[in-house]
Amino acid sequence: MISDQALREELVHYCHLSYDRRLVSGTGGNLSARIGDSETFLITPSQISLREINIDTCVTVDIKGSKIAGPDQCVPSEETLMHVAIYATHPAIRAIAHLPPPHCVSFAVRGEEIPLVTVTAEMRLGRSPVVPLASSGTRELAEAVEKTLAASDKNTRMLVLEKHGVVSFGETIQETIDVIDLAEETATSACIIAYMAGVRDH
Repeated sequence: MISDQALREELVHYCHLSYDRRLVSGTGGNLSARIGDSETFLITPSQISLREINIDTCVTVDIKGSKIAGPDQCVPSEETLMHVAIYATHPAIRAIAHLPPPHCVSFAVRGEEIPLVTVTAEMRLGRSPVVPLASSGTRELAEAVEKTLAASDKNTRMLVLEKHGVVSFGETIQETIDVIDLAEETATSACIIAYMAGVRDH
């Protein structure tokens, strides 16, 4: 089983990678991971850019979303309720990433799933059910995510949050970022295809 230190280092690595891959900007986005087999989780702090996260700024929360460890000046991500709702409903999930990649957001604004325009997306991404609009950081959003996930296929790996972004979940932090990275590439291709079709029509 991965050590607490190694888990922190992995979380930090994928925070920085997410920023470098332009899957997030500013102080947006949040990542979390289950600590061992416990009901406690590492999560990124609120109002700190993922590019600035380090092993000392990670916050530990319990299954209710309450902070139990971390620097005094760091508070858990505003989306902690959404994270713990997913963990509570699906104990097999060990990592979650919530990011707003720009082309994925273009479909989120329209309230649409990411189109599976490539065979790779069909095989590795699959459907991305849409969570109805709810304000960021609210229990309403957490409950909407929980309800949408409960009604989704067991192979669902990602949800689209209307006018918000996407949230991915899996067994490792790497898996969640790989899914969102592929989703953004797929969404980009879908946007280009739509643009090209529009150009031909004119």
